[in-house]
Amino acid sequence: MDILAAGDIINNIFANGAYHNFQPSAGTEIIITQILGNNTETAAGLYNGTNRGTGRVFYRSTTSPYPAWTGSVTKLGITNTNYLSIYSDGGSGYASYSGIQIK
Repeated sequence: MDILAAGDIINNIFANGAYHNFQPSAGTEIIITQILGNNTETAAGLYNGTNRGTGRVFYRSTTSPYPAWTGSVTKLGITNTNYLSIYSDGGSGYASYSGIQIK
């Protein structure tokens, strides 16, 4: 990853089917402002290497005639200690996040 400064935008797009963790370097603080998912379910939250606290940010009901597409407009602060963890169900889709470095 490139060396970033306060005010720089961070973002990533990744394939579904596994946990994706984004851990900033020590002393760096980032605010995640958007998490997007597709396919069946996407959950995101904080992870410290042992404990994961996540919530659903996308869910599509296979029984609904109008599958819902949702993203999370959020303000999630992450550091090197408590960092971003996203899980998106399998399939051919992608999930993504975007934010801004504040320190």
